[in-house]
Amino acid sequence: MVELMLTIAVAAVLIAVAAPSFTSLRFSQSLTTQANEMLWVINFVRSEAIRRNRPVTLCRSSSEASTACVTANGVWRYWIVLANGSVIRRGVIPEKNGLSQSSTLTADSLVIGADGLTRTNNTLVNNQYLEIIAPISAVEKNARRVVLGAGSRINIQKLSLQQ
Repeated sequence: MVELMLTIAVAAVLIAVAAPSFTSLRFSQSLTTQANEMLWVINFVRSEAIRRNRPVTLCRSSSEASTACVTANGVWRYWIVLANGSVIRRGVIPEKNGLSQSSTLTADSLVIGADGLTRTNNTLVNNQYLEIIAPISAVEKNARRVVLGAGSRINIQKLSLQQ
């Protein structure tokens, strides 16, 4: 009986130590997954713009069924890809795990021209970003930025942000 109680006590200590690490791993994976999805979407928009030989837009929308971009900045929940005024792709940013997403793009919209260059408000994008944030206590580096650099270079940065 003593051995059983000792085994249970050791198991409880191991679980207490492992649980925070597992939660941190889960949040980190969710952040990475969402950042990679947005990177994929931007690359999709670029390939469609070049393939169609005309500008294609990625923007935040107000609902899952919306066919128009919102005209002001805010928290991203839904996004759409527009070509010739028609929606060619749409997506939902999951609210699971308390993740939120915002951007520094003008009116939360970017346009990629047939030349493959990214613009917002008719200006070439340089060091603007989409930012995905998890709660501070969830993981040490609680944010991922999909940074749109000069020449339409894209990279993902891991950051520690205070909310």
